[in-house]
Amino acid sequence: HGPGAALGAAALTGAAPMVTAWGRQAWFHVPEAALVTTAAVLWVWDPRLERRWTGAVVGLLVALAVSLRPSGLVWTLTLAPLAWPAVRASWRRLVPVGVGWGLAAVLPAVQLLPYLGAKLEARDRYAHMVEPLPEQIAIMVGWALLLVALAGAAAWLWRRRPGPLEGVLLLWAGLPWLLVGLFRAGLDNHTLLVPGLAVLA
Repeated sequence: HGPGAALGAAALTGAAPMVTAWGRQAWFHVPEAALVTTAAVLWVWDPRLERRWTGAVVGLLVALAVSLRPSGLVWTLTLAPLAWPAVRASWRRLVPVGVGWGLAAVLPAVQLLPYLGAKLEARDRYAHMVEPLPEQIAIMVGWALLLVALAGAAAWLWRRRPGPLEGVLLLWAGLPWLLVGLFRAGLDNHTLLVPGLAVLA
């Protein structure tokens, strides 16, 4: 907690090649992750969306993430646990977020099944193109970040009951492994893995 933890999380994120090296190559999953993480930061700062502009900005950010690529549908939905405090206060506060996400999601939702079908058809091609998973971890994430994050997540969950933020971080840190196993695409398709691991660490 506090400035030291924030500095550590930023340093771990910046040390991951998947963020630094890939970001210099205009890899579109980096801006996708930046939009989703910025939306998450604003939402955590104002969990009940008491300020109207917070909901409007979060709605705009998730709309941009969804518009960038169909995978934005999945990653913006990982923010769903953060909605619980606002729902308990007044579901109307979620309207700007829902409108922004819903309007942006119309076209990607229509394209989602063909997109997933193409991903599944490309599994064998991906398997030949990308390195084995242990090599991907070393090249893109770093074993140190992964091991420290696992230890941090275990300690965090041991000390306190998981809340909305923990739910989001666990989705960011855990969902990529399932998607890699399902579609065999590289870890660099799931850039949110890095901030998820870094904050858990």
